[in-house]
Amino acid sequence: MAGSHPPYGFQYNDARENYVVDPEKMTAIERIFRMVGAEGHTMNATRLAFNCEGVRPPFGGRFWPPKYIREAIKDDVYRFHTYEEVAVLVSEEMAPRLDPEKKRYGVWWFNRRPYVTNQVSVSGPEGRNYRRTTKVFDKPRSGWIAVPVPGREYRARTWTPRARPSRITGARAKAGIATGNFPAASSTAASAVVE
Repeated sequence: MAGSHPPYGFQYNDARENYVVDPEKMTAIERIFRMVGAEGHTMNATRLAFNCEGVRPPFGGRFWPPKYIREAIKDDVYRFHTYEEVAVLVSEEMAPRLDPEKKRYGVWWFNRRPYVTNQVSVSGPEGRNYRRTTKVFDKPRSGWIAVPVPGREYRARTWTPRARPSRITGARAKAGIATGNFPAASSTAASAVVE
């Protein structure tokens, strides 16, 4: 069930059947949860800090997409799930392959979001230009397929309530950029290994 690219912070194993941690990218994910959940930064301030520091965004380019921080915080692939929780979510064929000794799993949802890309023509002063537009939407939850991702927890339980989407204040983000008062990247992800 491998998609075109794994969630940010992961890469495919050699068989392309599961994820393994990409330490450099997972450092950014851990930092998102620390900044928003533990230190109280807004999602916009976190995004702007990453842009100023040159942290590589998930899909290339120079800047982090405005909605990406919110989507990462809500994504179940980074969330702690117990063996019991995951066993209920996965298919009957997958459940026996879970390891009851593992204490944590993330969940990646296959068949959750289709991407619809269209080519659009735009008339301008220099003639017609073509560009691509992509729309993303969630399918009904009944069609999602849970895929367990073994590994450590990247979103601490105590950070979760505080990391949920909150109001984004421009003044607080600008103050952080002006003073350069953003926390340094965590070194804990560099030693992370999927169990």
